Amino acid sequence: MQMILTGRSGPDFLGSRVPESSHVTKTCNKSAGGPIVAGRAAAVRSWLGSLRPLSSKSNAARGNGYRFEPEVAHPLLMRLLAHAEERRDYLGRTEPYWSMLTAREFRSDTIASTKDAFYATGAPDVALFQAAAERCGVLLPWYGTCFELGCGVGRITPWLSEIFDHVIGADISPSHLALADQLIRQRRYGNIHLHLLNRLDALEALPPFESFFSLIALQHQPPPLMYWFLRAMLEKLKPGGIGFFQLPVFARDDAFVVSDYLENPRPHGEIEVHGLALATVFALLESAGCDLLEMREHDCLGPYPDWLSKTFLIRKAWY
Repeated sequence: MQMILTGRSGPDFLGSRVPESSHVTKTCNKSAGGPIVAGRAAAVRSWLGSLRPLSSKSNAARGNGYRFEPEVAHPLLMRLLAHAEERRDYLGRTEPYWSMLTAREFRSDTIASTKDAFYATGAPDVALFQAAAERCGVLLPWYGTCFELGCGVGRITPWLSEIFDHVIGADISPSHLALADQLIRQRRYGNIHLHLLNRLDALEALPPFESFFSLIALQHQPPPLMYWFLRAMLEKLKPGGIGFFQLPVFARDDAFVVSDYLENPRPHGEIEVHGLALATVFALLESAGCDLLEMREHDCLGPYPDWLSKTFLIRKAWY
């Protein structure tokens, strides 16, 4: 397949490909617009600076983009995981559905009458994955296992189970997973298994998978933990496997310092949003031997000009 780089932020043409079908066009017209990128991660480094500068001390002085320590010592990473689990589990015990989609109708006092609508929202999110694959001429490995990071209460998981033979839904919150387990038992899904990520080796212990999916999940983790989860998923992806994930890649004047974060925790019940610089994402893809097939803007953060979120469709190289 020939590769293309199009959109508002880069060269207009690097190749050609078959146009999207009417089904894909219709689906994507309902989703967030934005630049589409396809090709090897290293191929887009030349224009990366125009999207956001590299995350470094010099950039910190310039005051734009993410500034954080991508890799921290193992004990500190364990503290971050325990901290994130405790905060997320609190939300799972108080506002489990609203914490997945922050719409008023999904608060605990109204969810009894809106639960069906809540779970229906998972279908268009999976359609984003399918549409991206179709645009890039990629056949999703339906015969294998799809790993979903941040499955929460199972909003998207059942829809993934309709296109993959086996789905592993994983989350750091026991209370969210308990509700997902109820859903799976009530609806008798036989090809979904749940996995609690309460230890750093919990993801590493899983067997390799053919595909992974993560939407509106990574962004709620502290950046070093987000970095670790993404790297672990990329490493677990089998050669030829397909991944689809979303995260914020730009926040103006946003910085993250682990010691400050742990010493000054935010109020319980507050939903945190973090991100990774594009340079960091591209470096992770390259180190894991993954091709970037498409990158597209995503509107999950709403109309905030100081934030930019993107979805990524990637494929792990065979060799």
